Amino acid sequence: MSILKKRRSRMKSVCGLAALAAMAFAGPRAMAGGSSFGINIDIQPMVIDALPDSTYGAASGQSGFWNPINPTNSPSASFSLLNLAGAPSGVTIRQTLGGSNTRLQCVGGLVSIQWSKLMCDHAFNVAGVVNPIEYEFNNVPAGTYDLYTYACLPGDSFQPGFAIGVWVNNVYQGTSFISGAVTTSTFQEGRTHDIRNITVGAGQPVRVRVFDTSGEFGDPTGLNGFQLVKLGSLNAAITDPTNIECVCDPVQITGTASGAGFSSYKLEWSQTGNDPWTTIVSSNSPVTNGTLGTWNAGALAEGYYTIRLTVQTGGGLSETATTTVYLNQDFDPIDLRSPVAGQIYGGKVCFDGTVWDQCFSRYQVKYTAPGGGLFDVDPGQPNYFTPVINDPLASWSTNGLPDGNYTVNVTGFNTCGDTEQASASIQIDNTLPVGVITLPAPCSSDCGLINIVGTASDANLDFWTLQYAGAGQSNWVTIATGTTNVISGVLAEWDTSNLQGCCYALRLLVYDKAIVNCGSSRNVTEFVRTFHVGNPLDINGDGQINGADLAGLLANWGPVCEN
Repeated sequence: MSILKKRRSRMKSVCGLAALAAMAFAGPRAMAGGSSFGINIDIQPMVIDALPDSTYGAASGQSGFWNPINPTNSPSASFSLLNLAGAPSGVTIRQTLGGSNTRLQCVGGLVSIQWSKLMCDHAFNVAGVVNPIEYEFNNVPAGTYDLYTYACLPGDSFQPGFAIGVWVNNVYQGTSFISGAVTTSTFQEGRTHDIRNITVGAGQPVRVRVFDTSGEFGDPTGLNGFQLVKLGSLNAAITDPTNIECVCDPVQITGTASGAGFSSYKLEWSQTGNDPWTTIVSSNSPVTNGTLGTWNAGALAEGYYTIRLTVQTGGGLSETATTTVYLNQDFDPIDLRSPVAGQIYGGKVCFDGTVWDQCFSRYQVKYTAPGGGLFDVDPGQPNYFTPVINDPLASWSTNGLPDGNYTVNVTGFNTCGDTEQASASIQIDNTLPVGVITLPAPCSSDCGLINIVGTASDANLDFWTLQYAGAGQSNWVTIATGTTNVISGVLAEWDTSNLQGCCYALRLLVYDKAIVNCGSSRNVTEFVRTFHVGNPLDINGDGQINGADLAGLLANWGPVCEN
């Protein structure tokens, strides 16, 4: 007589199933004991979702993670499994029979059916008459389990169907059968899946083999997934907040505290996990996928904390689950490195610095105009949703804005509703300086000490420089510089006594203090005036007017220019 205990007439539809978190192989949400988990034989690339979504509850009626196992991997590959809480269970699984390239994914109308997200991709094997697929579980903790084996081809009618054999520690536990058309969103024992009750000793492997019973070569064998549900154990799971999640006061804690022999549960917090634990709430009422308690943490310092759930029986047995969270109380300080308060800017103004918070949500960059009103520096992007550390934050085109004093501010927001702001009062100056030479007059001549008269001024003058070039001098030579405004006054007294008589160019450059286009340029005005040094009657340029100049004049008698 087989030690198999068959359980009949168990049916669960999508509508009656508990919510399932569709994550797998992610970081643990909450550390928890127990060895209940789900396994989805996953096909990629996929037409439909790889994992059951949150509307599909495990057939055990428990929420938790599904572990995706891709049969395209090597048959000898071993996968570590996470339990329902997303924590490492210590259990591994490997495919021991069935080719590595045997997989199938159904398409078409089934794609829109939620339940098909588990059942619509499956491993299959057509290597032989019996077409076996086999997986082996190792390191299963000792205990009694419900073993769910999902083995059907959705929408097909197959007779007599598939056979499912189970071995515990290489001891045969008997064979069960599933068959019949699968056409609705109903999971029905004997049609879509088999439920086996098995007892596993410490260190004993569990093997599940699925094979076709038709005896015809080429008939596919389907396998969609497994569930292994430990019976008679307490359930302790924190489903929210998740591990390393940012939380805000007050913190709502949800999860499950139930199970056989349940007596009470207690929620506690600790700053490091090693400190004395402080009770959040205690209760004698079980909770399944609901609110466990509210943590009023407003008086605590910002930082990492550990939350622990302990579920107990009247006999003293207990099960725990923990999760580590970051308690956020304020937005971190904002470092606005640019623009700098008190500086003068023009053109494009670049914002640079740090806007970051553990619970970052967004930041805004705005300016206040001289006449009032608050405006976005970039009207097309009122919010920035990526935190920044020591990098550009935004840019602001000030062209077309009136010169004057402005206040710019960067405001950060976190998910807890906290804000932080950094501001700077700056001046915008897009007006070019005034630079003009009035004397000497254009194309005039003079020599000796020459007064150069003109204007070099700006409301935010930095400096001006007066230069000349000519008579074979290709580089600009500085005559004078200044840092104060000169308005219709003498810019310099230029001594030309040692210069060759020739045409020269005078250049006046006037700079203001504005940092323009993120520092790549300046507001500058350039003015150039041509001028002849010497007496125009000194034809040969020897510094004297004599007969040699007359000879030169007679030698060039006639029209000055000829066409």
